[in-house]
Amino acid sequence: MAQLNSDLAKVNSNLNTLGVVAPESGTGTHNTYYVRSGSTFFRKINGVCFLYFDITINSTNTEGEILISSLPWCALAVYERIANVDTDSVATFYTWGDALKCGVSEAGRYFGYFAYPTL
Repeated sequence: MAQLNSDLAKVNSNLNTLGVVAPESGTGTHNTYYVRSGSTFFRKINGVCFLYFDITINSTNTEGEILISSLPWCALAVYERIANVDTDSVATFYTWGDALKCGVSEAGRYFGYFAYPTL
């Protein structure tokens, strides 16, 4: 039993040798031209980013408007249709590069959750 505990202590003391990296956390940077208020939080764990946001935005008239930047770089874009809490309209949100972007949308509050692979 003592040998088993010693072996586990060695493995747990340096998980980097097994490919496990330290988690990262942050909030990203809101584009205040579009984001009026709200909060964003991400947690990157071993190549997967979990992004949570609850933001109130101004209306957007074109595709690809950057709402939040300085996120972990995505390896694969993830798209989600999210309902506007205020008007029940729907807008497309997606990850691209180091940003959360939005398609044409009405002003209002949107909240959502993304899990995407990172580089």
